[in-house]
Amino acid sequence: MSAPLILITVADHDEPGDAAPIHLINARYADGVRRAGGIPILISASANEEQRTTAFEKMDGLLLSGGADIDPARYNEPVNGAIGIEPARDALEWAALDAADRRGVPVF
Repeated sequence: MSAPLILITVADHDEPGDAAPIHLINARYADGVRRAGGIPILISASANEEQRTTAFEKMDGLLLSGGADIDPARYNEPVNGAIGIEPARDALEWAALDAADRRGVPVF
């Protein structure tokens, strides 16, 4: 039996002047997956549709690493401006959750 592939969502962090976004994750997530015998696979909101589809098809588990608040519009509430939201990350994580649910993949 091969080691399970655990998909971990990461944050995109853009700084003025950067040529590309920086992908951020607390190393403890990936280290924990490795210690448990899994292989961490990182995915960010900048992944294209083909990359997302491949990752969602191959994942044996999904780890949502946390971050900004979920956009209140997703549950029919107004955005009051006092919270930090990342709509692109929300879209990625909702798509990943949907894929995990359809495939019966565990979510952490």
